[in-house]
Amino acid sequence: MGELGAGDRCRCRLRWPGDLEVAFALSTLYYTGVYFRCVHDLYAHAPFRELAGAYSSELERHLENVRDAFDWSDEGLWAPVQDVLGQCFVDASSANGSAPLSYRDMCGLLDSQEPLAYGPFMRLLDVYWSTLRLSNAQAIRGALDNTLTFINEHPLRAELRQ
Repeated sequence: MGELGAGDRCRCRLRWPGDLEVAFALSTLYYTGVYFRCVHDLYAHAPFRELAGAYSSELERHLENVRDAFDWSDEGLWAPVQDVLGQCFVDASSANGSAPLSYRDMCGLLDSQEPLAYGPFMRLLDVYWSTLRLSNAQAIRGALDNTLTFINEHPLRAELRQ
């Protein structure tokens, strides 16, 4: 899984370098993209569907709650955009094309002159900078916390660790 490195910088067409607001926005953008990529992979591969059908259904219900928390109206991050971000957030140069995009590579896409490369990320930045309210952030956090509690406290987790 990609992580932010101390030396990673993003020139980015926004207002970089040295602007902490932009640094926060980009790191938030990065980790949101990694989340959407992981969810995309869970839906695509459904690793628990056959072995633990009830767990899989409950996990999908929790993931849908998170999806709905991001998609709060015309101003939110619509479900199809979440899917596109999940698909875009892959490192095409990885061995099997399944590794998440690195922070540096995400910045490279944002710095590129290719609107199709950076376009999906702009909607997420628009949402975070322009329309995200405290109540939306609290709903997202609550849905994520509930999902993590479900995953961490489910008996299947203990079984898988053995």
